[in-house]
Amino acid sequence: MWSKTSRVVYIDTRWLFLKVLVAIIAFTTAITYWNWTRVTEIKFNSNEMEAQWIINHPKTIRQICSGIKKAKKTAGVNFPSDGIQVSLYSKMETREYLWNGSHYLLDKKTGNMIEVNSNLKEYFELAAREIKKRSPFGEILEWEEVKKLFEINNKALIREIDTGNKFTVIRTGGYSHADIEPLNREDTLRLKAIYNGTINWKRRAVVVEIGERKIAASLTGAPHGEGKIDNNDLHGKVGLYFFSKEKNSGVNLSHQLMIWKAAGKTKKYLQQISPEEHIIAIFTAIDQQDLKSLKFMLRQPEELKGNELEQIIGVTVTGMKKKDPLIYDVTVSVSLKKGPYNQKRYVRVNLHKESQMGCYLADNKFMDKVIHSVY
Repeated sequence: MWSKTSRVVYIDTRWLFLKVLVAIIAFTTAITYWNWTRVTEIKFNSNEMEAQWIINHPKTIRQICSGIKKAKKTAGVNFPSDGIQVSLYSKMETREYLWNGSHYLLDKKTGNMIEVNSNLKEYFELAAREIKKRSPFGEILEWEEVKKLFEINNKALIREIDTGNKFTVIRTGGYSHADIEPLNREDTLRLKAIYNGTINWKRRAVVVEIGERKIAASLTGAPHGEGKIDNNDLHGKVGLYFFSKEKNSGVNLSHQLMIWKAAGKTKKYLQQISPEEHIIAIFTAIDQQDLKSLKFMLRQPEELKGNELEQIIGVTVTGMKKKDPLIYDVTVSVSLKKGPYNQKRYVRVNLHKESQMGCYLADNKFMDKVIHSVY
């Protein structure tokens, strides 16, 4: 009788363990890579409008990223320097694009132009609207259109650009501009605060909010004529000027500067004027004590001192002679708080054409002769 010998089978688990380990490492690596490359936030930013809009919703982010990935590459498209910047954030990197406001994106890293499809464009147009809502600036709208929105006896909220002060007004008249009056004593106090308590004829860049519209305008603070609102402590009305192409509109260069400033487009305005107009704009900004606009016009803006400008009551260009293509001898009449008043001074202004900014910039040296007797 024979017996069957049992066999012991040994399974080498080392290979199985190794395969499982490799699979786990591959899976973990894939998950980690996905987490590092996954876009978790998209920011739309406009330097010109000084506003941004951020998207954190995962589904929307996936749709935008998918649209950019699938979009066709193209070439030969000009991009504005003031386009909307689109930033895609992940843990690994930030991808930067520039949208030209129409059908194209510029990949800043590769320089490739990307064609935006209709679905992607809807998101970008939504971003543009959201940025506009958040922007401190207003749109440039002609007076002929404004007066239809801002009829007599209608109310509006006015916000001054530099201080952010807000006050409510009612339109009580005006033909080529809007005559307005603060609604009550509190609104008059807010108006006076813009002028440090003493309102005057200096222009101020303001945004007029009428319903959902935000419109760039220029305000003159000094009351004049007869007021129609009782008990607001103003004793008169003030003028509110909007953009106009009409010569008799009263929109002079000082008003234009303020309107473009209120729209956040001072640099764009300076890019389209002549050297002579640029010099007049410089002295207009000095006259209006508008430090922000003046900084766009000078080569050494960091040297400007606001307290020096505050000593100037007024300055007017009375003569200008061209010496060289970009060198001008300018005659100005200057009045200072401590005197003298209406003193004639001669200054030389040297302009330089700046290719990066696309406008003329002046050396600061002439400023000393304008304000040298302040101290």
